[in-house]
Amino acid sequence: MVEQLLARIRAWFASTDWALLLSMLVLITFGLSVIYGIDVGRGLGGGAATTQLIAAGIAIGLFMFASRLPAAAWRSYSLVAYGIGVVALVGVLLFGREVNGAKSWYSIAGFSFQPVELIKIAMVLFMAYLIDRGGRAFHSFFFFSKTALYAAIPVLLILRQPDLGSAMVLFGLWLGVMLIVGIKRRYVALLALLLIVAGLVGWFFVFAPYQKDRILTFLDPNHDPLGAGYNVQQSIIAIGAGRVFGRGLGEGSQTQLRFLPEGQTDFIFAVVGEELGFVGVSVIFLAFLFIWYRCMRIAMSVRDDFGLFVTLGTLVLLFCEITINIGATIGMMPVTGITLPFVSLGGSSLMMHALLLGIVASVGRSSRVSG
Repeated sequence: MVEQLLARIRAWFASTDWALLLSMLVLITFGLSVIYGIDVGRGLGGGAATTQLIAAGIAIGLFMFASRLPAAAWRSYSLVAYGIGVVALVGVLLFGREVNGAKSWYSIAGFSFQPVELIKIAMVLFMAYLIDRGGRAFHSFFFFSKTALYAAIPVLLILRQPDLGSAMVLFGLWLGVMLIVGIKRRYVALLALLLIVAGLVGWFFVFAPYQKDRILTFLDPNHDPLGAGYNVQQSIIAIGAGRVFGRGLGEGSQTQLRFLPEGQTDFIFAVVGEELGFVGVSVIFLAFLFIWYRCMRIAMSVRDDFGLFVTLGTLVLLFCEITINIGATIGMMPVTGITLPFVSLGGSSLMMHALLLGIVASVGRSSRVSG
Protein backbone atom coordinates (compact mmCIF):
# COMPACT_ATOMS: atom_id res chain seq x y z
CA MET A 1 0.00 0.00 0.00
CA VAL A 2 2.75 2.43 0.99
CA GLU A 3 4.79 1.47 -2.04
CA GLN A 4 1.82 2.14 -4.34
CA LEU A 5 1.28 5.52 -2.74
CA LEU A 6 4.94 6.41 -3.12
CA ALA A 7 4.84 5.23 -6.74
CA ARG A 8 1.88 7.50 -7.43
CA ILE A 9 3.62 10.45 -5.79
CA ARG A 10 6.77 9.84 -7.86
CA ALA A 11 4.67 9.56 -11.02
CA TRP A 12 2.87 12.80 -10.13
CA PHE A 13 6.15 14.64 -9.63
CA ALA A 14 7.62 13.17 -12.80
CA SER A 15 4.61 14.20 -14.91
CA THR A 16 4.51 17.79 -13.61
CA ASP A 17 6.08 20.39 -15.88
CA TRP A 18 8.20 22.01 -13.19
CA ALA A 19 9.87 24.42 -15.60
CA LEU A 20 6.56 26.09 -16.47
CA LEU A 21 5.19 25.86 -12.93
CA LEU A 22 8.26 27.31 -11.21
CA SER A 23 8.64 30.11 -13.77
CA MET A 24 5.00 31.02 -13.20
CA LEU A 25 5.48 30.93 -9.43
CA VAL A 26 8.47 33.30 -9.66
CA LEU A 27 6.37 35.84 -11.56
CA ILE A 28 3.42 35.45 -9.18
CA THR A 29 5.71 35.88 -6.15
CA PHE A 30 7.20 39.08 -7.54
CA GLY A 31 3.73 40.39 -8.29
CA LEU A 32 2.43 39.56 -4.82
CA SER A 33 5.47 41.19 -3.19
CA VAL A 34 5.05 44.43 -5.09
CA ILE A 35 1.26 44.51 -4.60
CA TYR A 36 1.73 43.94 -0.85
CA GLY A 37 4.38 46.67 -0.73
CA ILE A 38 1.98 49.14 -2.34
CA ASP A 39 -0.81 48.11 0.04
CA VAL A 40 1.34 48.59 3.14
CA GLY A 41 3.04 51.75 1.89
CA ARG A 42 -0.30 53.39 1.22
CA GLY A 43 -1.91 52.15 4.43
CA LEU A 44 -4.39 49.85 2.65
CA GLY A 45 -3.84 46.91 4.99
CA GLY A 46 -2.89 44.31 2.40
CA GLY A 47 -6.41 43.70 1.08
CA ALA A 48 -5.41 43.62 -2.58
CA ALA A 49 -2.48 41.32 -1.85
CA THR A 50 -4.76 38.91 0.05
CA THR A 51 -7.21 38.80 -2.86
CA GLN A 52 -4.37 38.17 -5.29
CA LEU A 53 -2.98 35.43 -3.05
CA ILE A 54 -6.33 33.63 -3.12
CA ALA A 55 -6.42 34.00 -6.91
CA ALA A 56 -2.87 32.63 -7.05
CA GLY A 57 -3.92 29.52 -5.13
CA ILE A 58 -6.80 28.93 -7.54
CA ALA A 59 -4.47 29.62 -10.48
CA ILE A 60 -2.01 26.93 -9.35
CA GLY A 61 -4.92 24.50 -8.99
CA LEU A 62 -6.11 25.34 -12.52
CA PHE A 63 -2.60 24.80 -13.88
CA MET A 64 -2.38 21.37 -12.26
CA PHE A 65 -5.89 20.41 -13.40
CA ALA A 66 -5.31 21.54 -17.01
CA SER A 67 -1.95 19.80 -17.22
CA ARG A 68 -3.50 16.47 -16.17
CA LEU A 69 -6.09 16.40 -18.96
CA PRO A 70 -4.91 14.92 -22.27
CA ALA A 71 -4.37 17.36 -25.12
CA ALA A 72 -7.09 15.58 -27.12
CA ALA A 73 -9.63 16.66 -24.50
CA TRP A 74 -8.66 20.31 -24.92
CA ARG A 75 -9.03 19.92 -28.68
CA SER A 76 -12.58 18.63 -28.22
CA TYR A 77 -13.43 21.60 -25.95
CA SER A 78 -12.10 24.24 -28.39
CA LEU A 79 -15.33 25.09 -30.21
CA VAL A 80 -17.32 25.09 -26.96
CA ALA A 81 -14.75 27.38 -25.32
CA TYR A 82 -14.96 29.83 -28.23
CA GLY A 83 -18.77 29.82 -28.10
CA ILE A 84 -18.83 30.40 -24.34
CA GLY A 85 -16.29 33.21 -24.71
CA VAL A 86 -18.35 35.01 -27.36
CA VAL A 87 -21.58 34.61 -25.36
CA ALA A 88 -19.78 35.98 -22.28
CA LEU A 89 -18.65 39.04 -24.27
CA VAL A 90 -22.21 39.67 -25.47
CA GLY A 91 -23.53 39.19 -21.95
CA VAL A 92 -21.10 41.65 -20.39
CA LEU A 93 -22.32 44.38 -22.77
CA LEU A 94 -25.86 43.75 -21.53
CA PHE A 95 -25.37 42.94 -17.85
CA GLY A 96 -21.79 43.88 -17.02
CA ARG A 97 -20.48 46.40 -14.52
CA GLU A 98 -18.88 49.57 -15.85
CA VAL A 99 -15.36 50.32 -14.56
CA ASN A 100 -13.37 53.37 -15.74
CA GLY A 101 -15.78 53.97 -18.59
CA ALA A 102 -15.66 50.38 -19.93
CA LYS A 103 -18.35 47.73 -19.49
CA SER A 104 -15.92 44.85 -19.12
CA TRP A 105 -16.72 43.11 -15.84
CA TYR A 106 -19.23 40.67 -14.41
CA SER A 107 -19.79 41.27 -10.71
CA ILE A 108 -21.59 38.50 -8.80
CA ALA A 109 -21.81 38.22 -5.00
CA GLY A 110 -18.77 40.43 -4.53
CA PHE A 111 -16.65 38.54 -7.08
CA SER A 112 -15.61 40.11 -10.39
CA PHE A 113 -14.61 38.41 -13.61
CA GLN A 114 -13.41 39.87 -16.90
CA PRO A 115 -14.62 37.70 -19.82
CA VAL A 116 -11.98 39.08 -22.19
CA GLU A 117 -9.45 36.91 -20.33
CA LEU A 118 -11.54 33.84 -21.14
CA ILE A 119 -11.80 34.66 -24.85
CA LYS A 120 -8.00 34.98 -25.10
CA ILE A 121 -7.61 31.38 -23.98
CA ALA A 122 -10.53 30.27 -26.15
CA MET A 123 -9.01 31.94 -29.23
CA VAL A 124 -5.68 30.15 -28.72
CA LEU A 125 -7.49 26.81 -28.55
CA PHE A 126 -9.93 27.54 -31.38
CA MET A 127 -7.30 28.82 -33.81
CA ALA A 128 -5.21 25.71 -33.15
CA TYR A 129 -8.33 23.64 -33.78
CA LEU A 130 -9.05 25.43 -37.09
CA ILE A 131 -5.46 24.99 -38.24
CA ASP A 132 -5.51 21.33 -37.27
CA ARG A 133 -8.69 20.80 -39.28
CA GLY A 134 -7.48 22.93 -42.20
CA GLY A 135 -5.34 20.22 -43.73
CA ARG A 136 -2.45 22.67 -44.07
CA ALA A 137 -4.35 24.58 -46.78
CA PHE A 138 -3.03 27.79 -45.25
CA HIS A 139 -2.48 29.42 -48.65
CA SER A 140 -6.20 29.48 -49.51
CA PHE A 141 -8.25 32.66 -49.23
CA PHE A 142 -11.04 30.63 -47.62
CA PHE A 143 -8.83 29.68 -44.69
CA PHE A 144 -7.60 33.29 -44.30
CA SER A 145 -11.08 34.82 -44.42
CA LYS A 146 -12.59 32.14 -42.15
CA THR A 147 -10.05 32.68 -39.39
CA ALA A 148 -10.32 36.45 -39.83
CA LEU A 149 -14.08 36.28 -39.34
CA TYR A 150 -13.80 34.16 -36.21
CA ALA A 151 -11.24 36.63 -34.80
CA ALA A 152 -13.24 39.71 -35.82
CA ILE A 153 -16.33 38.70 -33.81
CA PRO A 154 -14.71 38.94 -30.35
CA VAL A 155 -12.52 41.89 -31.40
CA LEU A 156 -15.58 43.95 -32.38
CA LEU A 157 -17.41 42.95 -29.19
CA ILE A 158 -14.42 44.01 -27.12
CA LEU A 159 -14.20 47.34 -28.95
CA ARG A 160 -17.84 47.93 -27.98
CA GLN A 161 -16.97 47.80 -24.26
CA PRO A 162 -14.70 49.77 -25.17
CA ASP A 163 -11.37 48.03 -24.49
CA LEU A 164 -8.87 48.97 -27.18
CA GLY A 165 -5.92 47.24 -25.51
CA SER A 166 -7.54 43.80 -25.31
CA ALA A 167 -8.81 44.16 -28.88
CA MET A 168 -5.22 44.88 -29.96
CA VAL A 169 -3.98 41.78 -28.12
CA LEU A 170 -6.61 39.54 -29.70
CA PHE A 171 -5.92 40.94 -33.16
CA GLY A 172 -2.17 40.52 -32.55
CA LEU A 173 -2.78 36.89 -31.56
CA TRP A 174 -4.64 36.16 -34.80
CA LEU A 175 -2.14 38.04 -36.98
CA GLY A 176 0.88 36.44 -35.30
CA VAL A 177 -0.48 32.94 -35.81
CA MET A 178 -1.38 33.71 -39.43
CA LEU A 179 2.16 34.91 -40.11
CA ILE A 180 3.56 31.74 -38.54
CA VAL A 181 1.44 29.46 -40.73
CA GLY A 182 2.58 31.43 -43.77
CA ILE A 183 -0.36 33.19 -45.42
CA LYS A 184 0.21 34.75 -48.85
CA ARG A 185 1.73 38.22 -49.10
CA ARG A 186 -1.24 39.61 -51.01
CA TYR A 187 -3.46 38.72 -48.05
CA VAL A 188 -1.11 40.67 -45.79
CA ALA A 189 -1.34 43.65 -48.18
CA LEU A 190 -5.14 43.39 -48.17
CA LEU A 191 -5.10 43.24 -44.39
CA ALA A 192 -2.89 46.35 -44.20
CA LEU A 193 -5.36 48.24 -46.39
CA LEU A 194 -8.28 47.13 -44.25
CA LEU A 195 -6.42 48.20 -41.11
CA ILE A 196 -5.89 51.68 -42.50
CA VAL A 197 -9.60 51.97 -43.29
CA ALA A 198 -10.54 50.51 -39.88
CA GLY A 199 -8.16 52.92 -38.15
CA LEU A 200 -9.77 55.91 -39.83
CA VAL A 201 -13.27 54.66 -39.03
CA GLY A 202 -12.24 53.94 -35.45
CA TRP A 203 -10.67 57.37 -34.99
CA PHE A 204 -13.75 59.25 -36.13
CA PHE A 205 -16.56 56.97 -34.97
CA VAL A 206 -15.38 54.41 -32.37
CA PHE A 207 -12.51 55.59 -30.16
CA ALA A 208 -13.39 57.43 -26.98
CA PRO A 209 -11.67 60.81 -26.34
CA TYR A 210 -9.34 59.31 -23.70
CA GLN A 211 -8.24 56.63 -26.18
CA LYS A 212 -7.42 59.28 -28.77
CA ASP A 213 -5.43 61.17 -26.13
CA ARG A 214 -3.40 58.05 -25.35
CA ILE A 215 -2.55 57.55 -29.02
CA LEU A 216 -1.63 61.23 -29.49
CA THR A 217 0.51 61.08 -26.35
CA PHE A 218 2.29 58.00 -27.69
CA LEU A 219 3.06 59.82 -30.94
CA ASP A 220 4.05 63.01 -29.09
CA PRO A 221 4.93 62.57 -25.37
CA ASN A 222 4.64 66.33 -24.86
CA HIS A 223 1.11 66.42 -26.29
CA ASP A 224 -0.47 66.54 -22.81
CA PRO A 225 2.29 66.34 -20.16
CA LEU A 226 -0.09 67.04 -17.27
CA GLY A 227 -2.87 64.81 -18.58
CA ALA A 228 -2.54 61.73 -20.75
CA GLY A 229 1.26 61.99 -20.87
CA TYR A 230 1.67 62.34 -17.10
CA ASN A 231 1.43 58.61 -16.32
CA VAL A 232 4.11 57.65 -18.84
CA GLN A 233 6.49 60.36 -17.64
CA GLN A 234 6.11 59.24 -14.03
CA SER A 235 6.60 55.62 -15.09
CA ILE A 236 9.89 56.41 -16.85
CA ILE A 237 11.07 58.39 -13.81
CA ALA A 238 10.20 55.47 -11.50
CA ILE A 239 12.09 52.91 -13.59
CA GLY A 240 15.17 55.13 -13.76
CA ALA A 241 15.08 55.85 -10.03
CA GLY A 242 15.44 52.16 -9.14
CA ARG A 243 18.95 51.82 -10.60
CA VAL A 244 20.58 48.45 -9.87
CA PHE A 245 19.03 47.15 -6.64
CA GLY A 246 15.99 49.41 -6.28
CA ARG A 247 14.77 51.43 -3.34
CA GLY A 248 13.23 48.47 -1.51
CA LEU A 249 9.70 47.09 -1.33
CA GLY A 250 7.29 49.78 -0.20
CA GLU A 251 10.01 52.44 -0.43
CA GLY A 252 9.51 53.78 -3.96
CA SER A 253 8.62 57.47 -3.74
CA GLN A 254 6.96 57.60 -7.18
CA THR A 255 4.76 54.68 -6.22
CA GLN A 256 4.02 55.29 -2.56
CA LEU A 257 3.38 59.02 -2.96
CA ARG A 258 0.90 58.22 -5.76
CA PHE A 259 2.81 60.01 -8.51
CA LEU A 260 2.49 56.75 -10.43
CA PRO A 261 -1.18 55.73 -10.81
CA GLU A 262 -2.37 52.18 -11.45
CA GLY A 263 0.84 50.87 -9.91
CA GLN A 264 -0.66 47.49 -9.08
CA THR A 265 -2.03 46.87 -12.58
CA ASP A 266 -1.04 48.75 -15.76
CA PHE A 267 2.25 50.16 -14.43
CA ILE A 268 3.42 47.37 -12.14
CA PHE A 269 6.58 46.93 -14.25
CA ALA A 270 7.55 50.51 -13.36
CA VAL A 271 6.97 49.72 -9.66
CA VAL A 272 9.25 46.66 -9.95
CA GLY A 273 11.86 48.84 -11.64
CA GLU A 274 11.73 51.46 -8.89
CA GLU A 275 11.54 49.21 -5.83
CA LEU A 276 13.55 46.17 -6.98
CA GLY A 277 15.76 47.84 -9.59
CA PHE A 278 17.55 46.28 -12.53
CA VAL A 279 17.94 43.03 -10.59
CA GLY A 280 14.18 42.64 -10.09
CA VAL A 281 13.42 43.54 -13.70
CA SER A 282 16.03 41.02 -14.88
CA VAL A 283 14.47 38.21 -12.83
CA ILE A 284 11.08 38.93 -14.42
CA PHE A 285 12.59 38.89 -17.90
CA LEU A 286 14.44 35.65 -17.16
CA ALA A 287 11.24 34.00 -15.92
CA PHE A 288 9.41 35.01 -19.11
CA LEU A 289 12.36 33.83 -21.21
CA PHE A 290 12.32 30.48 -19.43
CA ILE A 291 8.60 30.11 -20.20
CA TRP A 292 9.40 30.93 -23.84
CA TYR A 293 12.23 28.37 -23.87
CA ARG A 294 10.09 25.65 -22.34
CA CYS A 295 7.20 26.33 -24.75
CA MET A 296 9.58 26.15 -27.71
CA ARG A 297 10.90 22.81 -26.45
CA ILE A 298 7.34 21.51 -26.23
CA ALA A 299 6.53 22.88 -29.71
CA MET A 300 9.47 20.99 -31.18
CA SER A 301 8.36 17.74 -29.55
CA VAL A 302 4.69 17.63 -30.58
CA ARG A 303 3.55 15.68 -33.62
CA ASP A 304 0.18 17.29 -34.39
CA ASP A 305 -0.84 20.75 -35.52
CA PHE A 306 -3.24 21.31 -32.63
CA GLY A 307 -0.58 20.88 -29.96
CA LEU A 308 1.95 22.85 -32.00
CA PHE A 309 -0.29 25.87 -32.46
CA VAL A 310 -1.66 25.84 -28.92
CA THR A 311 1.95 26.23 -27.81
CA LEU A 312 2.90 28.80 -30.45
CA GLY A 313 -0.39 30.68 -29.94
CA THR A 314 0.37 30.90 -26.23
CA LEU A 315 3.78 32.41 -27.02
CA VAL A 316 2.21 34.92 -29.43
CA LEU A 317 -0.40 35.91 -26.83
CA LEU A 318 2.19 36.40 -24.08
CA PHE A 319 4.47 38.30 -26.47
CA CYS A 320 1.66 40.72 -27.38
CA GLU A 321 0.67 41.34 -23.76
CA ILE A 322 4.23 41.73 -22.47
CA THR A 323 5.23 44.02 -25.34
CA ILE A 324 2.18 46.26 -24.98
CA ASN A 325 2.43 46.48 -21.18
CA ILE A 326 6.18 47.06 -20.85
CA GLY A 327 6.24 49.18 -24.00
CA ALA A 328 3.62 51.48 -22.46
CA THR A 329 5.59 51.89 -19.22
CA ILE A 330 8.67 53.12 -21.12
CA GLY A 331 6.82 55.25 -23.66
CA MET A 332 7.30 52.90 -26.63
CA MET A 333 3.62 51.89 -26.90
CA PRO A 334 0.34 53.69 -26.21
CA VAL A 335 -1.17 53.10 -22.76
CA THR A 336 -4.12 50.77 -23.32
CA GLY A 337 -4.70 49.16 -19.93
CA ILE A 338 -3.07 45.80 -20.69
CA THR A 339 -1.67 44.17 -17.55
CA LEU A 340 1.56 42.19 -17.20
CA PRO A 341 0.76 38.43 -17.17
CA PHE A 342 1.16 36.70 -13.77
CA VAL A 343 2.54 39.89 -12.18
CA SER A 344 -0.20 42.54 -12.26
CA LEU A 345 -3.12 42.59 -9.84
CA GLY A 346 -6.14 40.83 -11.35
CA GLY A 347 -7.56 37.44 -10.51
CA SER A 348 -9.23 36.86 -13.91
CA SER A 349 -5.99 37.40 -15.79
CA LEU A 350 -3.90 35.34 -13.38
CA MET A 351 -6.23 32.35 -13.35
CA MET A 352 -6.79 32.26 -17.12
CA HIS A 353 -3.07 32.58 -17.93
CA ALA A 354 -2.28 29.79 -15.46
CA LEU A 355 -4.95 27.66 -17.12
CA LEU A 356 -3.36 28.33 -20.52
CA LEU A 357 0.11 27.33 -19.31
CA GLY A 358 -1.47 24.21 -17.85
CA ILE A 359 -2.88 23.38 -21.30
CA VAL A 360 0.59 23.84 -22.79
CA ALA A 361 1.95 21.49 -20.11
CA SER A 362 -0.80 19.04 -21.09
CA VAL A 363 0.37 19.22 -24.71
CA GLY A 364 3.94 18.48 -23.62
CA ARG A 365 2.82 15.62 -21.36
CA SER A 366 0.69 14.08 -24.11
CA SER A 367 3.56 14.27 -26.59
CA ARG A 368 5.83 12.44 -24.12
CA VAL A 369 3.23 9.73 -23.55
CA SER A 370 2.57 9.25 -27.26
CA GLY A 371 6.30 9.30 -27.99
